[in-house]
Amino acid sequence: MKRSDTLKSEFEALKKQRTDKLDTVSAINTSAESEKRAVTKEEQSQIDKLFEDADGIKVRFADFEKNIERAMELEANEAEKAKRAIPADFSKGKGEEKEKTALVGKWSIRMAHEYISGKKQLSGVEKELHEAAVEEMRNVKDGVQGLGVPSWAVSLEKRTDIDQATSAIQPTMVGAYVQSLRENTIFLQVGATIHEGLTGDFKIPIIGKHSVLWEGENDATDDIGVNYTTDTLTPKRISGYVDVSRLLNLQNGEVASRNIMAEMGAATGTAIDDSIFSSTNVSGAPTCIAAASGVGTFTETASFSDAVSMAKDLTLAEQTLADAEALKGKVGYVLSTKFMNQVKRAAQVAYINPVALNW
Repeated sequence: MKRSDTLKSEFEALKKQRTDKLDTVSAINTSAESEKRAVTKEEQSQIDKLFEDADGIKVRFADFEKNIERAMELEANEAEKAKRAIPADFSKGKGEEKEKTALVGKWSIRMAHEYISGKKQLSGVEKELHEAAVEEMRNVKDGVQGLGVPSWAVSLEKRTDIDQATSAIQPTMVGAYVQSLRENTIFLQVGATIHEGLTGDFKIPIIGKHSVLWEGENDATDDIGVNYTTDTLTPKRISGYVDVSRLLNLQNGEVASRNIMAEMGAATGTAIDDSIFSSTNVSGAPTCIAAASGVGTFTETASFSDAVSMAKDLTLAEQTLADAEALKGKVGYVLSTKFMNQVKRAAQVAYINPVALNW
């Protein structure tokens, strides 16, 4: 908020205080008149004190008005100064390239570092570019964190000592960070239960299926109880780290850190997916589904036949789940791309291939 706006807000609050005191005086007099009596000694003392306070507040009005006027003049001068330093049409991309380059060329990483470390106040070109960045990001939720540089200034960086033969990065221009596009983790999409904060082995009690029996009307009832078992979860650790230079943080602030953390999160999710749905156990990872004991299986219908046998196996797999009462509630399927290739090419009716479905 501008200094002038802050002073105006304080001034309005002060005027309201004076109005409230005068309203109280009026309320006391109105009460006495309605009761057809004179004000009491205590009420008169209260009225005198309220008038004294109101007069004291009024004396301060002139100082506030003068300070507000000065603040507005100073802000107008700073705005005019910034306007002279940065052409108005730069934000629209119409400024002369050489003028932009000259302005950015005066920007000092040393001055920026001294401001970040708290050694000096921001001033000069660094201050002007920072204010331009704040204005550019004023509608963004987090705004500018640390020292800001407008996008048109960032894009002027040239890497003339790097060519396409020695770098996979386009060498002519450096722009803003772009978040990588990654698919969501599969294990979350199918509704996996996540246990966080485990510091040791975690045992889950399991009770088998109870089966009641039909008995004769006067026959003894059989014990249908089953023994409890447990499944032990052993915590596994997945980790990694990235070295981030102080210069990278100075130039890009929280944007670089958020981008790196998002990439590490995506890589972690991908690694967990790979370990869960692998056909064999991944070293150091929890046991994969295919190698876990107690997982329902079935015998394939026939030996492999291209675009024929896999569709039959899919329906048999669903039957196996249904027989085990595992299709109640929300059900998710995880099928490999090779498996889907087989299913989508299989003829379910003679000489007719099915419409491709999203499983």
